[in-house]
Parts: sequence; structure tokens; C-alpha cells
Amino acid sequence: MKKESLDYLFYKYSVLTLLMFIGALNYHYFINPAKIVAGGTNGLTVLLTNVLNLDSGLVVLIVSITTLLLAVLSKEYQLAISALYASIIYPFFVEITSKFPDIMVLDKNVDMMIIIIASAIITGVIGGLTCKLGVSQGGITLISQILYRKFKLSISKTNNIINATIVLAGGYIFGASNVMYALVFLYVNKLVMDRIILGQSQKKMFYIITSEQEKVENYIKDELEAGCTIFKTKGGFLEKKRYVIMSTVSNRDYFKLKEGVHEIDKKAFMVITDSYQVKGGK
Repeated sequence: MKKESLDYLFYKYSVLTLLMFIGALNYHYFINPAKIVAGGTNGLTVLLTNVLNLDSGLVVLIVSITTLLLAVLSKEYQLAISALYASIIYPFFVEITSKFPDIMVLDKNVDMMIIIIASAIITGVIGGLTCKLGVSQGGITLISQILYRKFKLSISKTNNIINATIVLAGGYIFGASNVMYALVFLYVNKLVMDRIILGQSQKKMFYIITSEQEKVENYIKDELEAGCTIFKTKGGFLEKKRYVIMSTVSNRDYFKLKEGVHEIDKKAFMVITDSYQVKGGK
């Protein structure tokens, strides 16, 4: 693995510090007052601080240190190092920001959905940027990574189980509406994270199964001035030999190719996905 320069390490952890501070502000002004229990360290902290009447900074520190110790025991030292910094700096910022004056008071006149969406966007940006930096926020997410390395359990499924447990507990304590708000939060958060990590899709990838292989191929080349790759395949059910045409086109040509293939072969089968990056070729 290529060693990172000191300048880049300074930049990376400076950005992480800023993100953790913004995350603490998000917790103080949005997540905790609105009692948003949407899983993760923040959701668990909201639960424990409200049920047990504990200090937010202390709860975050306990959760972070506990999961950090699990990371060390799993011998994932690189993960533990990056998690160590976040595990110290985030509880510190949560404690500091808890002393900040309340500039927003939640009452019946405040639109709860706006608060949920705003908080989810902030959380999604923080999560996406930390992923791109290749650092860990620590906390609850470390548990799923450890379970994957030890027992090969799916990270996404483990995360879903942990978060679902926290969300349901929040619904039980704060009411069923909290579950609805949590689902909106998680959806917006994932949407923003995906956009930050993957970027905006500029192209579409087509997989076309057709009996009019030559006509479709010529249409792609002549009308769209795009390239394509042909695969010879056999159906799993009828075992008929067919061709699959793979082609990547810009978003503006999406409907043109889709409708063009339909005009040539109304029985054509198409699978269309977003393509975030295309390399090589010519």
C-alpha cells in the first residue's frame, strides 16, 4: 500500500476534524432536540440521554470507546487508528456544543419534516466525505465491520439489523411517528451519501437482448455514434442462443436508445443502469 504523505495526512485529519465539529452541531441543534432516533451512534445517544438522563458527550464517548476496543481486538489496526481520532474528537465536540446557546426552539410551529431532511442531508454529506477520505467515524458502524471480518456477516445486513433495533426502540419510547421520521432520515441520508461518494451519473449502461442484433448494433453506431460490445449467450430456461449488446450512452441519449431499440424489436429485453465511471476503450 502506498504511504500517504504528511501533507495529505494533515489535510485528511483537518477535514475530518471539521466534519466531526459540524456533526456535533447537527446533533445539538437538530438530532437531539427533535429526538431523531435513526440508528447509529447518534440515535443510540438520543435514546440513552433521554431515557437514563445522561450527558450526551459522556454517552458518545462510552459508545465510541467500546466499539474502538472491539476494533482493536479484531486486529484491524489501521481502522482502529482512524476510528481512534474520531472516537476522541467527536465526543469532545458534542460536549462543547452542548454548552452553545439554543438558537432554535422546537414547538408546534416548527415543521418537523424540514428538520429531519436538513439533518439527514448534513449527516449524509459527513458520511460521504469521510468515506471518500478513507477514514472512519468510529461508533456503531465499526461493529458491522468487525462482524464481517470475524464471521463474514454482511456489513449492510448487520448495519440494517442494528439500525432497525435502535429505530424500533425509538418508536417504542417516543411514539410511532418517530419511526416514520427515522425512515425519511435514513432514505435522504443514503441518497446524499451515494451522491457524494459516487457523484452524479452522467451515463447509462444498456444490456440489450434482441433477435435483431445487427439492426440494433447499427442503430447504436450510426444514430448515436456510440460503441457497443456483443456477447453470445444462452438462455437459462429455453436454452436458446442469443446475443447481448452492451452499450454506454450519455443521459441525453437515454430515451433515444430506449425508444430506438423498441422500434426495431418490440420484444427486446433491456436492463438499464447508471454508469458512474467509464475508463479505457479506444
